[in-house]
This record gives sequence, structure tokens and C-alpha cells, in this order.
Amino acid sequence: MPHARRPCVARPWPGSSPSAAPARPRPVFRSPCHAWSSVGSWGSATVKFRANSEPLGSPWWPAGGRAARRTYGPQYNRRVIRRILRLGDELLVRPAVDVEEITADTQALIDDMVETMYAAQGIGLAASQVGVAKRIFVVDPSGGHDANALLVMVNPEWIAREGTQREDEGCLSIPGFSAVVTRPARAVVRGLDRDGTSREAEGTGVLARAFAHEMDHLDGSLFLNRLSGIRRELIARKIKRLRRAGRW
Repeated sequence: MPHARRPCVARPWPGSSPSAAPARPRPVFRSPCHAWSSVGSWGSATVKFRANSEPLGSPWWPAGGRAARRTYGPQYNRRVIRRILRLGDELLVRPAVDVEEITADTQALIDDMVETMYAAQGIGLAASQVGVAKRIFVVDPSGGHDANALLVMVNPEWIAREGTQREDEGCLSIPGFSAVVTRPARAVVRGLDRDGTSREAEGTGVLARAFAHEMDHLDGSLFLNRLSGIRRELIARKIKRLRRAGRW
């Protein structure tokens, strides 16, 4: 899922320049996540991991700044950006299959997905969006600034979905279009991380919406499928006109 198309405003640390980042705080178990995203307005989400995570009390940097101060660790250093498939590609409507074994190639795919997500200024990406029909997604509501906000899920499954929320939602595979979509207000997913360790993650608000959005991708569904027939047809017609004009 993409960030909103509004410009990102840098918020430097108090008493310091944008080039000076302070030391990371001590990890805690629970952390609030905030993200400006096309899946909603300035929203918040609570992330609760079985492993430790840290607060996201950090500034927001423009895309160039995020690329310059990426903090997701040496294992995510390939910096290979893959092409994101667009609406109309058959792989986007094909259900993904489970990953039988996490190999070096699987980890390389995950690293590429992370870099591709950040390059596209998104907060979530499914493997099917880069042409690989495997049940893998990555989510980062911090937009790449905080290492502990990055979540990798291999073979994810639903544990709980509660409540409802209706917010504007977009998709990296359908750039330039968004619509109000109903999603769970709270969601819990369980799967494997990059190293094959089982983990469970809980999200509310924007994060719960991101979980639901990426899980739909793995099932071969796009957010357009959750719209009324009229709304879906209007978007399809606009995309068709843009394609004819060579603008999409």
C-alpha cells in the first residue's frame, strides 16, 4: 500500500539538524506506530510483537532522507528494486502458495521487497506484486525510518479480526486511485519471519488495514474487489482512458 500523495514534511529532532539522528531508545514490548498513508488520514496503530520492538518517537523524513538513513540492518542491504505489477497482470489475481522452505533465495526476495516498498513510498507490499506467487508480505508503517517497525510475514494466517473501520485506501499496483474500503479495526496475524522464526503481530488502525490489504493480495484479490460494482467500473474506465493516452 502506498503513502498518501501529499508531500512529506521533515520533522528534525529537537535541538538538532536533520542530519543528526540520536541514539535509539531502549527496546520495549509495545510501540505506537504512526503513518501518513493513502489507506487513511494521519493514523495510529499499536504494534505488539512476541519479540521486542521500540517506540517510534522519531521524525519523518522525505523519501530522499529515508533512503539516506535506512535503518533496517545489514541483512537488508541488497537495494534491488523490482518492478511492481499493475492492475491487469494475471499474477495479481492468482492466489499465492505457501513457502515450503526459507532459503537464501527466499531471503533475497524479502530484501528486494523491502527495498521496493521503500522506493515506492509504500507501507506494505506482497510478493505477488513483484511477480512471485508466494505467501510473503512486508509492512512498515514508519516508511523505513525505524528498524523495529518493519514486519516480514511468510505464510501468514489470520488469528483474529475485530471491529470495522472505513478509510480511503490505495494500492501500489493501482497508482493514482483510491477509494473508501471497509477493513477490520483490529487484526492479528501469525507467520514466519525472514529467518523462519514463528511470530505473531497485532495491529490496529492503519496497521490492521495494511495487514488486511496485503492478505487480500496473497489471496489474489485487490481492494477494487471490495467496492460496489458502479465504483469499480468508474475506476476501470478511468484507467482504460489513461492507458489509451499512454499515461498509465
